[in-house]
Formats: sequence, C-alpha cells, structure tokens
Amino acid sequence: MQSAIDKKRAWLIVAMLFFFMFVNFADKIVLGVTAPSLMRDLNISPSQYGYLASAFFIAFVASAIPVGLISDRISNKLLLGIMAAIWSATQLPMIVPTTFGVLLASRVVLGAAEGPTTMSAQQAVYKWFPNNERTLPGSVMNQLGSSAGIFIAAPVLTWITQSYSWHVAFGSLAAIGAIWCVAWAFVGKDGPIGALESRAVPDQRWTPLSYLRVVKKWTFIGALSCGFAAYWGITLLTTWGINFFVKSLHYAPSRAGWFISIVAAAGAVIGLSGGWISQIMSTKGMSSRISRGLIVGSVTLTSGICIVLMTQVHSPSLQIALFVAAFSVTSTVYTPCYAMIAEIAPLSQRGGAFGIFTALMCCGGIIAPSVMGLAVEYGGGYRSGFMVTGCMTVAAGIVGLLALNPERDRQAPVER
Repeated sequence: MQSAIDKKRAWLIVAMLFFFMFVNFADKIVLGVTAPSLMRDLNISPSQYGYLASAFFIAFVASAIPVGLISDRISNKLLLGIMAAIWSATQLPMIVPTTFGVLLASRVVLGAAEGPTTMSAQQAVYKWFPNNERTLPGSVMNQLGSSAGIFIAAPVLTWITQSYSWHVAFGSLAAIGAIWCVAWAFVGKDGPIGALESRAVPDQRWTPLSYLRVVKKWTFIGALSCGFAAYWGITLLTTWGINFFVKSLHYAPSRAGWFISIVAAAGAVIGLSGGWISQIMSTKGMSSRISRGLIVGSVTLTSGICIVLMTQVHSPSLQIALFVAAFSVTSTVYTPCYAMIAEIAPLSQRGGAFGIFTALMCCGGIIAPSVMGLAVEYGGGYRSGFMVTGCMTVAAGIVGLLALNPERDRQAPVER
C-alpha cells in the first residue's frame, strides 16, 4: 500500500492543512480577542457575550454529523475548499458598522462551516498515511496548526484592534481565508489510501445500528469524555481567556494576548511531542491502548487537576502558570482520539463516525461559554466557572484511562 503513496505530496497536503487549521482557529479566537472593544461598542453584557459564543458552537455541532456523512461520498478537496470560502464570506459583514443581530448571524453561519473542520482535515490526512503513521502528521496538522493560529492571531489581532479597530481585525481574516482557498485550488488533492483500503478491507454495508454499535463502544465513550473536556477548555481559552486576564487579573489587553499566545506555543510543543511519542510507540508495536489511550487519559486528568488548583491559589503568577499548563496539555487529545475512532469504525462509515464524535465532543463548546458567562455575571466570578471546568475535566480523564482500548473494540481489520 505504501508504495502507491507519494510522500512528498502527502506532506505538502499536511502543510496546506496546517494553514487550514491556522485560519480556522484565528477565526475562532477573533471574537475573544476583540471582545472588550466589541462588547463596549455594541453594549453587550457578559451573559449576552456567553450566549453569542455558544451560538457559534450550536451551529458548529449541528453541521458535524450531516457533513460527516457526506464526507464519505464526496471529494475532501472540494469539501475543504467550500468550507474555507464560507469562513471568509462570514467575516465580511464585520468590516462595516454592524449590530448584535448581524454579528450573531455571522457567527452562526461561521460555526456551521467550521463544525466539520477537524474531522474533515483528519479524513484528508488519513487518505495519505497508513494507520501506524497517522499520529505525527495529524499532530502537525491539528495540534501545531491550531496552536499556531492562536499563538500568532492573539497578539496580531489584538494589535490590529488597538491600532485600527475590531472591524479591520475581522476583515484581515476574510483576506487570509480567501488566499488559502486560491492556493488549495491548485495544490489540494485527495489521497490514494481510501481506494486502496476499499480493495484491501471488505466493505461493511450500512445498517441503522452500525453507528450505534460504534458509539456504544467503551473506546468511543472514553474518547468522547476526554474530547468533550478538552474542547470545553479550548472554547474557554478562545472566548473568555483574554477577558479573564483583563477583568480578573487586571492585565492590559496587549499583554493578555501574549498570555494566550504562550498557551498556544506550549500546546504546539506538547501536542507535537505527544504525537511523535505516540507514533514511535505505535511503530514499535505497542498497543493503541498504551500508545494513544494512556496518553489521552493522562493529559486530560492532568489538565483538570491544574484547573482545580488554579482556583485555590491567589498568586497571579501561579494562576498564570497553572492556566498555561491546564490549557496547553490537552492539545495532545484530539489526534489520538480520531485515530482510535478510525480503528473501531467500519471503513465505509469512518466519516459518519467522525461526524458523530465531533458533534458530541463539541457540545462542550456550546455549554462552556454560557456557563462561564453566567458565573461571571451571577455566580461568583471566574473562580467558580473554572472550578466547574476543573472537576468535569478530572472526571473525564478518569473515564478515558479506564475506557480507551481500541484493540478490544475494533470493528474491522485496520491497515498497517
């Protein structure tokens, strides 16, 4: 199988998908970066802002399953190009003076277009790399790309907002997304592994219970618990992170942007290192339970412990250190989770299984902003919001450590 793969082309696709995730997370974080100015200009309360951020993720979740099902039947190149084009278009209304209603509508449409991002990009990577070589390129694309998007976008968009306006910040993202679409039209290509797999592994016909059987597997449940907690955390980082540093710890917005960048930089290093270690373990013959499941459960549990500790200390420096640790280590979660779902899902339904997993995982993104908004406005402030987050994340890590075991739950042969 590997002889039919052009490795140089495969890594070129990974590079393009790296920038795809870069744009994706820049689009996510722009709302959090511009929040102080935007909330002031549009007279938005903390709870309204929480609902605004949650609305993005409602559409995000709603689109994941149908697009996941479609992704099994159409070209990844076409699907990713359409998604990125919609991202750029949704930023355009923010260039001119606008209203809360227009902002809400644009974020809902953006959420619907971004919902299938990670699973569709992972599906594209999996068409270029066999199972035991997927974790590293997946980490470069997902962990490194998303972390770079946050690391660079947070300070740059903060500077643009302060030097010009939040309208210009949104407009710059529209331009960057359009440039990516043009490049992808020339460079993008579907990989050969899907066709090779279909000849190597007998097709398993779709039945109404097929997806239910996948969802009921303990590996799916463990991956979902850790993914849900990790996505809850990344949503808080991108929507409330700068507000937390500005309003609670009393840092200037420009400095707050750099703190978010530090989290992203640490996440990039940890995520890439975790992917590299996981792939080495896998290629040396270690089980996925060890090479993927143990890593995912451990980092989720570590994140939760750090968040709980953050609510119990009063030193701003220690709070920042725990914040960085808590929200950077979970960058290791996503790629191994998708790889384990790919192991237990029938080949012909991998996209659908990814869609279900993504939709359920990203429900954390719906709940988290509103919970924090209500905590800030009515329930004791950021400390109580982070305590809820920390306790939930600890529980998720324990479930992951106990449940993740792809070898036990595998549905079909997996290519090596």
